[in-house]
Amino acid sequence: MILAETQNVILPALPDLLWGSVCFLIIVIAVMKFAWPKFSALLDERGEKIQAGLDAAEEARAEVASEREKIEVEIREAELEAGRIRQRAQDNADEIRSRAREEAKVEAERTVAVAQSRIAADREAAVRVLRGDVGDLAVKLANRIVGEQVRLNPEVNQGVVDSFLDELEQTEGSKSATPAGGQGA
Repeated sequence: MILAETQNVILPALPDLLWGSVCFLIIVIAVMKFAWPKFSALLDERGEKIQAGLDAAEEARAEVASEREKIEVEIREAELEAGRIRQRAQDNADEIRSRAREEAKVEAERTVAVAQSRIAADREAAVRVLRGDVGDLAVKLANRIVGEQVRLNPEVNQGVVDSFLDELEQTEGSKSATPAGGQGA
């Protein structure tokens, strides 16, 4: 038991401690002289590669941001151009519609004018024909009613018929001027 009391479990004997320290120093010096420079060079090289990768990533990020900004500007310009094109198309469509309306209006007015002139011409022709027919019928009717032949010359007969028809037209015009209820004002 005495042997156990003299040995320290934590601290080795002095010669072991000295030889262990010398060996440790030799190993540290050898590592510092031979291994550390290579290890340091490897670490520096790896650090440089990492830094180069970070720089390349930052450069790529900046390039992507620049390209994104260019693309956004181009998109905005394209949207503006599309808006201008749509507006021009809308203006052209409005102009075409307006022109078509004007042309249709002019054509309708021309058609109405032609129709009115045809109606007026047809009316005049019908009035002329009817005047002659009514005149002949009136003379024949007068001959039958009176029982004797009216011995007026054709020019006088035509004058009598014309004045009669004028009176009819005036009375017809006054009838059409009255309101729809048939009562005058």
